[in-house]
Amino acid sequence: MDTIETLILELIDTIKTLAPEVFNILVKKQFTDGILLLVVSIILLVVSYRFIYIISKGEDNDKTFIVFPIVTLIIGFVCFFGGINITINPEYFAIKDLISLLTGRP
Repeated sequence: MDTIETLILELIDTIKTLAPEVFNILVKKQFTDGILLLVVSIILLVVSYRFIYIISKGEDNDKTFIVFPIVTLIIGFVCFFGGINITINPEYFAIKDLISLLTGRP
């Protein structure tokens, strides 16, 4: 496992020295993906909140539609924390994408 890690680190250093602009583009792409996930999560959380509010104000006791906002809320939180993770450390995800591109695995 140590040899794989050293090879990966050498590959990353080589890419940073030979093509720094490519690495910077990958980092900016990851940062943009993180911001996009944050925006999508905020929209999902607002939609979920409004849907729960509308359901709770309804006069009928039919609560079958509560599944949609709960699922939307869960997806919103997952997107939110994923977006924060990518936005805080875009270099890691750029390297991860680069390695998956070079190895051919998604």
